[in-house]
Amino acid sequence: MKNKLQTNFEIIRLHEADSAPPPVIKVGILPFIKSVGGIKIMAMKPLAENEVLGKPQFQIAKGTRRINISGEWCDMRMDDLQYADESFHETLIATALREGNEEIGLKPENIHALFDLGGFTFISASKGVQKPMHLFAAQIIDTNNFG
Repeated sequence: MKNKLQTNFEIIRLHEADSAPPPVIKVGILPFIKSVGGIKIMAMKPLAENEVLGKPQFQIAKGTRRINISGEWCDMRMDDLQYADESFHETLIATALREGNEEIGLKPENIHALFDLGGFTFISASKGVQKPMHLFAAQIIDTNNFG
């Protein structure tokens, strides 16, 4: 029941090939484009959901993996990583592309290459705790080709 994922871009793994990625439910994607001075990273300017935290200057597109339960996709929980069969988990790449599309309008056909950066941690602004995340970087073809 895994999502079928068709890509026309190269996927380049930049973390150790012999090590499995850490189990995560959060996945992020960081679009970038090569420029004369190096690279330009594309982030989003989010709306403040929690006014107490203030309005963030920028945020990368990230979100929660999904799991297929009885034919319906829903957000994964940490327990699902341990107890649910992996064949029901949304793939890391599928989550990254879905979140990139939902949050910044990233289109898979606008990706030249996808770099698998591996596992990182981030600090949740709402809870102030460290969370594991799998991160991808997407080399963009055209900065004007977003949804």
